[in-house]
Amino acid sequence: MIIKHLDASTRPYALALTIAEEQSLFVNSVDATLKHLKNTEQACVICLNSQPDSVVGFFLLDLDYASQHDFAEHHELGLRSLLIDHDFQGRGIGYKSMEAIRRFAQTHCRNFSHICLTVNENNLAAYRCYRKAGYQDNGQRYTGGAAGPQHILRLALHDS
Repeated sequence: MIIKHLDASTRPYALALTIAEEQSLFVNSVDATLKHLKNTEQACVICLNSQPDSVVGFFLLDLDYASQHDFAEHHELGLRSLLIDHDFQGRGIGYKSMEAIRRFAQTHCRNFSHICLTVNENNLAAYRCYRKAGYQDNGQRYTGGAAGPQHILRLALHDS
């Protein structure tokens, strides 16, 4: 997996990513997400290889996550709006992407010690994927989500 910042070459492929109808409760389309992109958020794509047409996923890195969520610490980078194209789900791409995202954050977001995210309690496949990838769940819940309570998960970016 290769992670890249969204650019003109990858944008049309990111906009073409699809989600299953039942997942629309948990994540917006790429187009909807980009319409509300803030200057503290970095739009990124997940690619199978170095070619722009190999985009299979999308996510945001939120550099100001802690100011918007009282459960996050100032040294935590937010991972938001992650989606893997519907046609590529069930192939281990989400899991493989987690390590690629961690390496990308280590390189491009050096001032942060952890990645922090929320995942809806009903999104069991995503929760299992994050946990398998090493994200820790200390039992905290975020209840401000539109689709119900969410687990708060964290991943250390650097070995302690």
